[in-house]
Amino acid sequence: MFPLFSVIVLFFAFKSIKNVPALRRLKWLSATTWALSWFGLCLEIFLWHHVTTSLQLNGPKAPPGFPAPQPGDFVISILIGSALAPLAFVTAVVADRCAAGGIP
Repeated sequence: MFPLFSVIVLFFAFKSIKNVPALRRLKWLSATTWALSWFGLCLEIFLWHHVTTSLQLNGPKAPPGFPAPQPGDFVISILIGSALAPLAFVTAVVADRCAAGGIP
């Protein structure tokens, strides 16, 4: 869900550069996504221990005879969202400043 949201955010940031209320909503949505994805990443690292502090996947050890565990959709979406949401936020902020005439 997070990667798709970030692509949509980037698309609308460039499409609606003259529409200031849309950019304001875009900044709020991308900032909220950024905060929630980093909160989820902190939970994955420090509470559930599915991800190490170097952002490598660290699943629980599988008993003998069972297949190796693979990361779920939540872990993958949190990792991707925590990387793309800051980019979407910065893009929205730069687009807003360009629309306001702050950056030549």
